[in-house]
Amino acid sequence: MSTLVIDTIQGKTTAGSVNVRGEGSNNTNLQQGLVKHWCNLQADGFSINDSFNNASCTDYAQCNYAYTYTNAFANNDYCPAGFVRDGGDVNYVKVMQSIDGSNFSTTTITVRPAASNASSFTTAFDPAQCCLSITGDLA
Repeated sequence: MSTLVIDTIQGKTTAGSVNVRGEGSNNTNLQQGLVKHWCNLQADGFSINDSFNNASCTDYAQCNYAYTYTNAFANNDYCPAGFVRDGGDVNYVKVMQSIDGSNFSTTTITVRPAASNASSFTTAFDPAQCCLSITGDLA
């Protein structure tokens, strides 16, 4: 078995573009496929368990959390994905929602965990963990 030890991977044709051979004949662009931000927020005690490219989190009233990125995104067309963990009622579906379009910028996103009893996602709450990861292009 060989070991490759390097500090930098750079595309031969384009410095910022490295393609990785995937399954079969499929190729994946390395930069496009990386998570550019993630944060594991302990929301019920409001502390950051761990994070990457996360400058800070702000706890607003009514269970709203703003994540501010260390390095900005190129635009607000990135793709956030969230996970909410809570030890509460198992009959409720728990999700993380965007507050509105104005809080979805190149430097920050504001989200709200919500619980549903199958009729609506209107009950905001402070979950045990509020995790967020984002893929997209950094500025």
